[in-house]
Amino acid sequence: MTAHDLAGLHLAETGDHGPLVLCLHGIGSSSAAFAPQTDALAANHRMVAWDAPGYGESADPEHDLTLDDFADTAAAVIRARDTEAHVVGVSWGGVIGLRLATRHPDLVASLTVADSTPGSGTSPEKAAAMRARVPELESLGPRA
Repeated sequence: MTAHDLAGLHLAETGDHGPLVLCLHGIGSSSAAFAPQTDALAANHRMVAWDAPGYGESADPEHDLTLDDFADTAAAVIRARDTEAHVVGVSWGGVIGLRLATRHPDLVASLTVADSTPGSGTSPEKAAAMRARVPELESLGPRA
């Protein structure tokens, strides 16, 4: 899978009418995290929760993706439905949602950001702390 390519992207979809709601999960999560919300809102909304590229049931990307790549892929999900979306992002999904809204404001009807941050690079100290976690996460491995 390449950025913006929807082939290989797993999307959990419920509801067939009403406004589109796109749900973006956090790091280490998947579309399954939104199952209670997608089930509850499907009667009056078109609900789409993605497994971001490389997560859950989505294909692994062919190369490392940038934040812009994730945002542009989310934009492609919305464009494929020929509408705008109410975007809900949790944690890393909130960061993606913020970038989506700044890069593609015409596609975002509203944005809800939950349990998120403006990013670890907002100060040199925060960026260093995030980089310091890399060896810990590598030692734990993907299953952890």
